[in-house]
Amino acid sequence: MHIALMDHGDFVGDLYQGKCLPQLVRVIEDGSASAQANAAAALAGILSQKATHQHALVDAGGLAPLVNLLRTGSAKVQEEAAAALATLDADVSFQSEVIKAGAIPPLVATLQHGSAAVQASGAQALANAAAYSMDAQRAIAKAGAIAPLLALLGSVGRAQRPAAGALAKLARGNKEIQDTIAEAGGVPPLLSLLNQQVAEVQVASAAAIAELARGNATVQSVAAKAGAIGPLLALLSSRSAAAQANGMSALAQLASH
Repeated sequence: MHIALMDHGDFVGDLYQGKCLPQLVRVIEDGSASAQANAAAALAGILSQKATHQHALVDAGGLAPLVNLLRTGSAKVQEEAAAALATLDADVSFQSEVIKAGAIPPLVATLQHGSAAVQASGAQALANAAAYSMDAQRAIAKAGAIAPLLALLGSVGRAQRPAAGALAKLARGNKEIQDTIAEAGGVPPLLSLLNQQVAEVQVASAAAIAELARGNATVQSVAAKAGAIGPLLALLSSRSAAAQANGMSALAQLASH
């Protein structure tokens, strides 16, 4: 199976209906490096925004082999494996198996090495995992994810949005991590991204600011002093409903100080 197939959405349903998931998992476990990369890329296409397909992969025992590719595969194999794991967003319970399989350390490693594509996928996969529990948040932070996620906020390319999203998920309801991100200088780069012209980046950045400031007077003060109110107010005039909503959420947190 060639990854070019995944460029054509019409093939995805046919591949799934053809019950190819177990075969793809076997290739991921035992195939050559080239075959593993192609199989992981095929999985990413099949799984994307398809809850039924994602459940089927979990049932087929495919998560642990994908995580293993992050540890042992070539750079291209790791890139495709991270992309497949990044698609697993339909059910947060999937992340229990991802975490048990040992995904967090190799996903954190992808943030610091490799292509922009693997960094973006690694950040998204970590965002998915952080949403699972406070224990997952702490494990990701302990593995050293915060500094490289903050560095990706200043990168050029596709990693900014998932990096901001991962920081939002890490900070949600976790004062210790909120403080850690703020002390590491996380507020100013997030505010800078509010001025981006890409709505998805603005949405993710506003969400991160809202979660950092939620119930945290120290971060609220830091954000206000850093000039957060102006760009957040500007989001209220955005054409993006999500940007408006997240901007209002962040402003509400600052107003509670």
